[in-house]
Amino acid sequence: MENNNQSRIYKAQRQRELLQHWLRELQTITAIDLIWIEGSVANPLRENAGSDIDIRFALQDSEFDRLWDSQRELFFAPLGETYSLTPFRRATRSGILIEAEAYKTSQLAALRVYDWEILFSRQPDLLSPFIAETSTGGQKWPNKVPLNLEMVHKSCHEMMRALCIASTPFFNQNPASAILELEIARANVMQLMYWLCGVSAFARSKHLEQVLAADDIEDYLYTQLRPGESPFDLAAVARATLRCYEVQIRLIQALYQHIGQPQLYPQQWVQSLYDSLTTMLSSITLAD
Repeated sequence: MENNNQSRIYKAQRQRELLQHWLRELQTITAIDLIWIEGSVANPLRENAGSDIDIRFALQDSEFDRLWDSQRELFFAPLGETYSLTPFRRATRSGILIEAEAYKTSQLAALRVYDWEILFSRQPDLLSPFIAETSTGGQKWPNKVPLNLEMVHKSCHEMMRALCIASTPFFNQNPASAILELEIARANVMQLMYWLCGVSAFARSKHLEQVLAADDIEDYLYTQLRPGESPFDLAAVARATLRCYEVQIRLIQALYQHIGQPQLYPQQWVQSLYDSLTTMLSSITLAD
């Protein structure tokens, strides 16, 4: 394996062992000019035992169509038995996810990459072929549908509806429903955070620090149960529910401002509904 990390102790040891075996076989494919990995496995600060392997190949231009389009299985065969999730994604028996992409060698000079490590180069001039990626999360993983007033209105109205009926599972003494409703509300919070930063929903969810601001992550953690609290404790779930809607209200208001329509945010109505829910749940949140 050609890299400068021979003395490094790897946290992603399983992945490294697989790569070492795989690389020996891949080097026999003479049309491969360059092999590298991207993502967490290539970054000592982010690699971990659960990291997936984002492997990339640069193929000779004249051989690209023949090999990658018609004989792609040659690249995966050395792995032994794998499960094909997509044409470019495989799972191993040991639970390692592999995502592979290939480029023509002539395309390398235009590639922008965040984290990478060269594993093999057939040409010395390809040892440092990439431009470091500096774009924001919204530029690299943009939201598929541009944020608009209809989306914001719909989210606001759905939240207002939820505020009206959020107390039901608590009065019914139904912890399973209360927990589920809290999870749904949390998912909505995360969706709104992604909208605000312009990133496609739940992109890079394993690495939230790459797409969300520190304040957003802190707010998301604020919606969780506190250490030592049980999800079967209705009072604890009720308090978390109120915290979750508190965050959701701030995000909805920020979205109206984001699209330049702050005057359309029904602030008094939203606050009234939240205050009503707080009052209704007070007998539960103060139970302990």
